[in-house]
Amino acid sequence: MKKIAILFLFATALYNQQANAQEKTKSKPAAKSKIPVVKKEVLVKKEEKACCKKSDYKRRMAENLALTDDQKANFKKIKKEAKDRIEELSKNQNITLKEFNDKKTMILKEAREKRKSLLTSEQLGKIAVAKDGNKQKNLKEFEERLNKLISDLKLNDEQVAQLRGMHTKQIEQIEAIKNNNQLNDFEKKLQIKETRKQNQEIKLKLLTEDQRGKFFKMRKENLKVNQPASSQIIQVNDGSYKMN
Repeated sequence: MKKIAILFLFATALYNQQANAQEKTKSKPAAKSKIPVVKKEVLVKKEEKACCKKSDYKRRMAENLALTDDQKANFKKIKKEAKDRIEELSKNQNITLKEFNDKKTMILKEAREKRKSLLTSEQLGKIAVAKDGNKQKNLKEFEERLNKLISDLKLNDEQVAQLRGMHTKQIEQIEAIKNNNQLNDFEKKLQIKETRKQNQEIKLKLLTEDQRGKFFKMRKENLKVNQPASSQIIQVNDGSYKMN
C-alpha cells in the first residue's frame, strides 16, 4: 500500500508539473520578431532617392525662369487638361498598350508645345543654357568616375581611350533615340535602358579578369547604398560580369 501511495503521489506531482509548464507556455507572449536596425544615413539616402528628381528639376527651372503668376496658372491648366485626357484614354478598353502609349506621348508632346509657346525668348534662352550646363555637368561627372577607375583599377591608356569613346557613342545613341519620332515615350525609355545595359556589358569586357573582379566589388558595395535593388551586376558562367 505504501508503494502504491508513493507512486500515486509521484504521478500526481509529475502531472501537476507538466500542467504548470503548459500553462506558462500558453500565457507566455509570443516572441517578437527582431526588427532590423537601419542606420540613419541609409534612411536619408533612401529618402533622397525616393524624391522625384524630375519634379525637383522642374521646380528649380521654374524658379530660374521667374515665371509670372499668369504663366504659372496657364501651366497648371495645361497640366490638368493633359492629365484628364490621359485618364480618359486609360478607360478605353478597345485600344492596345502601344496605341495607349502612342496617344499618351502625343498628349504630353502637345502639352509641352503649349507651355513652350507661353515662354518669352529670354526664358527660352535660359532653358537652352540650362540644357548645355547639364551636358557639361554630366561630362564632368563621367571624367570624375573615370579618374577613380583609372586610380583604383590601374587602367592603361588604351582602356581609357576606349571607355571615353564608348561614352561619347552612348550619348549619341541616346540622343538618336530621344529624337526618334517613330517611338513613343515608353519605347524610348526601354531602348535607352537597353542601350545603357549593353554598353555597360561591353565596358566590362574591356577590363582584365583582375580588374573586373575589383570593379565588381566596388560596384556591389556602391549599389547597396546608392542604387535600387533591381540594378545589379552579376557574374555569369564564363566568369565575366554583366548588368542585370
